[in-house]
Order: sequence, then C-alpha cells, then structure tokens
Amino acid sequence: MAKHAQIDRDAIDLGEGDHKIFSKEVSGKKVVDQLYQKLYADPELSQYWTGLDPATISHMQDVMMEVAFGAGLLPEDVTYLKETHSAAMSYKGLTERHFDLYLKHFEEVLKELGSIIPADKCKSAITNMKAAKVVFKK
Repeated sequence: MAKHAQIDRDAIDLGEGDHKIFSKEVSGKKVVDQLYQKLYADPELSQYWTGLDPATISHMQDVMMEVAFGAGLLPEDVTYLKETHSAAMSYKGLTERHFDLYLKHFEEVLKELGSIIPADKCKSAITNMKAAKVVFKK
C-alpha cells in the first residue's frame, strides 16, 4: 500500500496513540475520537464495534482517515476494506445503509470541528469518504 506508506512518512505522530496529523489543521485522532463517540452511541452501528480489539478499530479508522484526508480511495484500499468488513457483511448484515450512517456521523464530526478544519478540507474529505461506499455494495 504505497499511499499508506507515503502518508506514514509525511504524518506527524501526535504522541497520543497511532493517529496522525494529516495537515496542520487535521488531526486524525481528534476526528476519530469524536467519531467513536457517535458510532458507539448509535444503536444501529454499535453492534459492529462492540467486542472488537481497540487496536484493530484504531487501525481501521486510520485507514479510513487516510482515505478521507489523503489521496482518496485507491484500489488497494478497496481490497483492504472489503477484506476487513467481509465478516461483518456476511455474518452480521453490514450494508450500504450502515455505511451511510457512518458517513452521516463523519460529516457531523467535520461540522463540529469546522472552526479548526478548513471548509475545503472538509469538502474533499467527505467526497473521498463517499467513494468508500463501493466497499459495501453487494
């Protein structure tokens, strides 16, 4: 995954876990922390997070933030994300509708952080994230 390696080289470690700063305005940790709160509080989505290893969740969200704030969705991202979500899709009924809920929460977080993340970065992050819906199509 060349893009992931590039982002890792370019990212700055916050010293607060594995989440990165994707630009001077965008902290992956800040976005993910607020997103986690919404995902865990959502009764339709919390079942997909409950019982997962925190390190696994953290890594998956790092990848999603790289898609959102990095170069967008690349073919290797689609492969990785399909593999990562296949069990939840096959055995727990994870669908596009659930991704839409995830995206709604992501957009809400970006609005909440609008005072520190420029509008153009929010817009491109949402566009990039919407492209990931292809992962959840049957």
